[in-house]
Amino acid sequence: MRLAPGLLLIAAFLAGPAAAQDTFTYSYDGYTAELPLHPQRVFVLDSRTGLDFAASAGFPIIATDWDPEDHSHLEAYVPREAARIAFRNEPNAEFVLAQNPDLLVVGEGWWNYWRENSMFDSGTLPVLVVKDGSAADWRELFSGQMAAYGLAERADQLLAEYDDAVAEAKPVVEAALAGRKVAITDVWGADSVALQVNTFTTAVAADLGITTIVGTAEQTDDGYQIYSPENLDVFRDAALVMSLWTADIAENPLWQRIPAVARGAQYEMDVANSWGFALTATDLVHDFEKAMSLLETADAREKAAQ
Repeated sequence: MRLAPGLLLIAAFLAGPAAAQDTFTYSYDGYTAELPLHPQRVFVLDSRTGLDFAASAGFPIIATDWDPEDHSHLEAYVPREAARIAFRNEPNAEFVLAQNPDLLVVGEGWWNYWRENSMFDSGTLPVLVVKDGSAADWRELFSGQMAAYGLAERADQLLAEYDDAVAEAKPVVEAALAGRKVAITDVWGADSVALQVNTFTTAVAADLGITTIVGTAEQTDDGYQIYSPENLDVFRDAALVMSLWTADIAENPLWQRIPAVARGAQYEMDVANSWGFALTATDLVHDFEKAMSLLETADAREKAAQ
């Protein structure tokens, strides 16, 4: 019986990569897989944690998930000829096979979501599932997973570059804030404002000496406190609001009454800097520097109006 082209692709996909190469047993925090020592064709299935790790490792990336409408500092690490596709919401095994990868890399959050919803079968292709750098333990996760792949020195180098960026930016941040607080928040629709209290972003803020606003609402498992537009008093002591996805609430009078927003001290953050490791953390430091410049402009405008 002859198989249709699509079924042939799936059959070949399940058979695994054609070219044999030296492998090792990767093991970190309960995840174990037989992976290539020196991968040559790496497909990164997401564009945040997985891509940050692959870029940090210096893997030769031949394809990655990509949102063409979003700027990402990680673009500099993706070869011009690499395929950039909107992949993570509708993962496609046939498309993966067509790229002839010898290693798949993906963040744990997306991987678990696909598995729980039977959305993607990797067959026998080697998969590196990267624990997401989404909270205060991002440094430990990064160092541990890089070391597990034999890349400890590279991790140390990138973390040193991050520390250098923090040391350079810290005096700028301290001068702009002068002891005042910052609110870091996501807007999850018109009726849900998620204040970040224990996330990747607040961890970098802490390294910069920034005191972030923390309210009294119960904290979610992923480090947020959720507020309705009617309960935004939590923002009243923030000299600066740093936010993501603000469009849904931007015109709401309750949002506009937040003192920092009312005086123009609101900075829209880069989505690509929400999760990650050393490369993303370093870029986030520069984001904080830009936010401080905006704060100083708002301060000067307010002073001139007095």
